[in-house]
Amino acid sequence: MNLFLEFDGRQLAFETDVGEVFDYVSSNFHHMLVPGVTVSAGRLAVFRSSRGFVLESAALQEYPESVLGELYPLIKDEVRLQFMRGRPDLLWMHAGAVERDGRAMLLSGSSGQGKSTLSTYLCDTGWRFLSDD
Repeated sequence: MNLFLEFDGRQLAFETDVGEVFDYVSSNFHHMLVPGVTVSAGRLAVFRSSRGFVLESAALQEYPESVLGELYPLIKDEVRLQFMRGRPDLLWMHAGAVERDGRAMLLSGSSGQGKSTLSTYLCDTGWRFLSDD
């Protein structure tokens, strides 16, 4: 099963033979899905192996069967890293963003510091959600 994710006119080819992984990537990156590759940003693959799962990108890593759920954050990170490698001229940051009255607010910080919580609260008070991560 193949998917193609696009950022800034570059597409990442994603391949898997694991239905749950396909569903995860389809759901979490639905806003980035495109029909194919015109300018490659790289390739990422997750396959079932005799001992569990293999994640292929810049390196090949094998994970035991019991950790499928733990692969999801790694997949998300690897997608981000692939696009970051393709655009080293950009400033990449861990942040959320909300908007109101034509002005955006960027909420940056380390994981677990409350960016998503604050974004949710602001959306409950009239702000519009733009991005999380």
